[in-house]
Amino acid sequence: MIKPQSAFAYEGQSAKFSCRVIAIATPTLTWYHNNSELKQSVKFMKRYAGDDFTFIINRVKLEDRGEYIIRAENHYGYREEVVFLNVQRKLFSANIIFVMYIMWNINP
Repeated sequence: MIKPQSAFAYEGQSAKFSCRVIAIATPTLTWYHNNSELKQSVKFMKRYAGDDFTFIINRVKLEDRGEYIIRAENHYGYREEVVFLNVQRKLFSANIIFVMYIMWNINP
């Protein structure tokens, strides 16, 4: 397994992890966060093409940050890798507009 890279996203964005798994027998990939398996859904999307696997977390929230475990398993055994997702609050555009308004309305 070629380990996926850790990821960063702002709240509301999507985060994407990609890895390549080369095995004699086709593996099953499972993703975990906080000891819970992440099932395919609108929030968690799993894609694969040949040996390349992609896991997408849509509309990330602060509670999505942390450690993720990817487990590749076939009848020969399994292998796990750990990656991290860092999520930061998105700066609200209303704050920017307010600052710009103050700057434009200052009298010299």
